[in-house]
Formats: sequence, C-alpha cells, structure tokens
Amino acid sequence: MATEFELRELSKELYKTYKSEHDAFEEGFLENLDKICDEYKNQYEAYDKNEEKKTDLKNLINSRYSDNFNKYFKYFSFGITDGKIPKKSDLCISEVTFDNFIDKPPTRLRDASRDCYVISLGDKTWYEFKKRIKKKQQVRTENEEAETQNLKIAGTTIIDQQFIEDINKTKDFSMAEFYISKQDKNGQWLGLIRGWDIRRKIYDELKNVVENCFEKERTNKVSIILHGDGGSGKSTQLRKTALELSSSNKFKVLWLNNFEEFINGNKQDNDVSGWDIIKSNPFQNYILFIEDLYRELGSNVKENYANINIFKKFLKSTQSVKNVRLVIGDRYMYVELVREYLYNDNNQFLLDSDENSYIIEQIVLKVPEWQLIVEQKEFSDKLESAPLFMLLFIIAKVSESKNFKNIDLSEPHKAFQNIIKSDLEFIANEHIGLAKAIYFWSCIYSEHKIPISYETFLEIADHYNGKDTAEISDLYKRWNADDEIFDKLKLYISKNEKEQFQFNHDILADLGLSKTNIYNWGKFGTKIKLKLLK
Repeated sequence: MATEFELRELSKELYKTYKSEHDAFEEGFLENLDKICDEYKNQYEAYDKNEEKKTDLKNLINSRYSDNFNKYFKYFSFGITDGKIPKKSDLCISEVTFDNFIDKPPTRLRDASRDCYVISLGDKTWYEFKKRIKKKQQVRTENEEAETQNLKIAGTTIIDQQFIEDINKTKDFSMAEFYISKQDKNGQWLGLIRGWDIRRKIYDELKNVVENCFEKERTNKVSIILHGDGGSGKSTQLRKTALELSSSNKFKVLWLNNFEEFINGNKQDNDVSGWDIIKSNPFQNYILFIEDLYRELGSNVKENYANINIFKKFLKSTQSVKNVRLVIGDRYMYVELVREYLYNDNNQFLLDSDENSYIIEQIVLKVPEWQLIVEQKEFSDKLESAPLFMLLFIIAKVSESKNFKNIDLSEPHKAFQNIIKSDLEFIANEHIGLAKAIYFWSCIYSEHKIPISYETFLEIADHYNGKDTAEISDLYKRWNADDEIFDKLKLYISKNEKEQFQFNHDILADLGLSKTNIYNWGKFGTKIKLKLLK
C-alpha cells in the first residue's frame, strides 16, 4: 500500500499536543486535506522524486494554509511509490501511530477525522481497522513472550526442555562417574535425567514447597534452605528439583552460575544483569537456585565481608520484587544470614549421614561390581561416619584396584587421603608440575574458594615443572586430550563453559588434596600462597 505522506513514528510530543489542542488540529487537518492533495496532484510531474522540488512544495503549503496545520507539518514526509497519482487517501498517518492510540483514543475524536485516518491506511471502517491492529498487537505480544522465553539471563543457566535435550546428547558417561561427581560432559545433570540418583527422605516435601512457592504473595522470597555437610548430597537434590520443575508453566527455573554476573552483568559481553532482566519482566515468575552459597560468597566469613554485604542488599531488594523466589543450598556458615529472608521457618531441610547405608545399598544394586567393597565389615560399619561423596569415591576407586583387600577401609577419611596421595604420586612421576599445581591450588581453594582460569592452572603447572617451557600447557590445553595422566586428572578437576578450572567436588580439595603432602614439597604456607596469588 502506498503511503505518500506518513508519520515516521509515534511522537510523544504530537500526542501531548494532540490531546490538548485536539479541536484546532482536527479542524485545520480536515479543512486543508483536499487543498493539499489537489496541489500535490497538480504538481505531480514536477515533484516526482525531486527533493528540491519537494522542499518547494512544503514552502508552498506553509505559505498558503493555516498556521494550525503548519504546526503539525513537521511530522509528515513526502514520497512517491508505484507511480501512482496521489489521492485524498494518500495523505497518511503511519500505522505505528495507532499502536498505542487504539486503546486510548482522544476523548472527542470526530467520526470524520477517524474515518479519514483509517481509510488512508486501506481499511473501510474503524471497526475493521481496530480488529486488524488488535490482531497485530497480539502477534507482537506473542513474539515478545517468545523472546522472553529465549532470553539469556546473565549469570544463570535456564533449566528448560532445550537444556535437557542438550544434556541428553552427552555420550560416554558412566553411572560410576556420576556417583563420584565427575563434572566432565555435564554428567551430573545427565545422571539425574537418566534416573541414577536415589530418592532422599526429604525430597517430596522439598519439591512440593518449591513447586507451590508462588501460590501466595510473599515479602520474604527465600522458599527453602537446604543445608548439610559438604558431600551430603545437597547439589544432587537441588538439581533434581530444578529438572523436575523445569516443565512448569507457572515459573521459569534458573540455575545460578555466577552471582557477580547475575547482579552486574557480563561487562565483556555487554550483557544486562540477570537481576535487571527479572525485574523488567514482572509477568514472568522465576525461581533462582543457588547451589552452594558459600562458594559464591567465599568460605571465610571474616575475609568476605564485602561479598556478604552485596548479597544482603540483594536479599533485601528481593522483598519488593514479586516475581522471584530463591532456593538456597549451603553448608552451615551462611544459614543464619539467609534465614532472615525465609518466608516460612519450617522450610529448612537438613541432609546428614543417617541415610548413607540405605543410599549405598541402593546404588550397589545399580553398580553390582561395588558389592565386594561395601560388604567389607570394617567399611560397612563406618558408613554413617563420613560424607556420602567421600564413601562413594572410596568405593569407586578401591573397586578398580586388584589388591583392594590390602587397603585399610576402617577409617574412611584416611583411606580417602591415601587414595588421592597415590593418584598424585602417579601424576608427579610423569609431570611433577601438574601434581604440585593441583596440590598447591587445592590448599588455596579450600580456604578462600577463589576461581582461576584453566589456562592459569596450566601456567602454574608449567612453573612448578621446572623446565622453563610450556610443556604441560602444550600437552593439556586441549581438554579432550587422550592421555592416561589426563584421565586421572579428570577424576579431580574439570573445566567449565567459561574456561574456568574447578574441582569436581569441594570435598576433593577440602578433605583430600589439601591434606596430602608427598615427597619433600614442604608444607603449604604463606610464601607459596603469596607466590601463587601474585
């Protein structure tokens, strides 16, 4: 449809003026409509696609017609399309003008003015025009909702059907690797999707609370706190809940990856902060899962006062945001901080070791080759005395050994450290720098929970290799390198999507690697710490 004159955009200034001086504008517009179109028609040949002539015509109109119309003339432009002779209906107001105008038209709009507008847009009646624009607005709303559904939310992963489909593409990940928390290839999510987990006593109640957390308006937005010792299974329960609720049409499930990016956005990618996106979409509900709060804020409460204050401000700000709920997992250090913002004191769930025997019994049914280890009385009597993850790691590693009967299982913590020491020695025999890097960094991480890039980790390994070369970086910069040493290393560390180095489970660093010292490396102390942090 040719629109020889059109409003280029919906101008706020025009609408303000239009409402206040409506009658005067309407009178001038209708009075001069015929005159302008006739003038333009008579001058058609001379002014076709000639900007200079168009300016002349504008000046002509300015001089001949009322000041009232001239006042609004700046909102119009000229154009010739399809070689058509201009008609009365060719003086058009852009369709964009009506997008917001439809629902709230000026109160004293005359039928003649209204019909003039809609005829210029190719519609026969006001009703027909309104119906068409309503349909257009509906399509636009649906598109906006679709965009919201696919919107990237900085600092988080959206847990939805697409996420599950992507995880299901993972291959070559075993059930045993799932139980020892190997992080490579998103295996921890894959194991839950495939049903390898064991249902805990608290799970049904926990899931029910989260699922119904939007039933009432709340001032405090923390739905549940799941706490317990490291390695007790908190992450597994939270992941399982997130997956099972991912298909809900009542809310969108978000998994926090980086609190700083969530609050401030990714400056490198110019991302809007995830928190701002949530606040700007008030009709979409969100549940934010925070897997391990201490990992985001730091495990040393005294040293991380600034981070704690930022998180307090965030919790406070959630009180005025209706469309968000929080599900938080932690050990013990920040439970009191979060409890103040919990909307029901009964929604605190504890995972401890009293279910260890039952869980391991059920896992053995899935992994029968572990049966012989679990049957060792000295070990089975200690199942309630150590973290679940530690026990599963011991079982998996010992089952690989042909001489497992020579391994003392009566003290799980010592057995755990001896197994790790053996693996470190194996790595050190080939690349001492690699073994030192993982040991020294575990000492720093267990105290401060500082993240580093995988590249930095390899540089530390090169430094301690003592050959003034990048031998280790060259060998292992490719995460899919096929190497026996690298396979051993992957039992302990992984690389996330942001190329960051991470331990597969914090227990590996906290109670294993950092407690192990081999050869004559010396005790990890301030001198080495400062050297690494530098």
